[in-house]
Amino acid sequence: MNRVFLIAGRMGAGKSTFGELLRQECQAVNTYAFADPIKEDAVKLDEGIKEIVEDIGWDEAKRHSPYVRGWLQEYSKGKKAKDLYYFPRLVVPRMLEEKTAIITDLRFFLELDYVLSLKPHYQNGLRVVVVWMKRDTNEANNPALLDESEKLTYNKLARYR
Repeated sequence: MNRVFLIAGRMGAGKSTFGELLRQECQAVNTYAFADPIKEDAVKLDEGIKEIVEDIGWDEAKRHSPYVRGWLQEYSKGKKAKDLYYFPRLVVPRMLEEKTAIITDLRFFLELDYVLSLKPHYQNGLRVVVVWMKRDTNEANNPALLDESEKLTYNKLARYR
């Protein structure tokens, strides 16, 4: 891997769609998400979530099922309470063999820090590109989109490092 694209933005901003277009343009093999292991565990551990996801897909399940979204958030919090880098540690090894890696759900600075910490291990360099996706819709009235202090926002990202 010598190039990593990290795509950030709020829910529904088009991160996965842009990631897929970028994948095709860069001839990357796959796109990845830090949430992939969470989703994999959810369908293994909860039959109700598995049925919902099979019926309407992940995007709709997260958007329209408070149960699914809450389960994913609580599961993630529990894992990160034990190891802040739990999900990056699981996802990054999956993409190491690729020339270009694309991560479609950068949400926390600790995820960015983890990827940046890999730079010294690459003799030919590791180029890290962060892309911020912004929706055209009015996000101000959506309580699901309120920031938590450790979450990325465009302004925080612009001032980072």
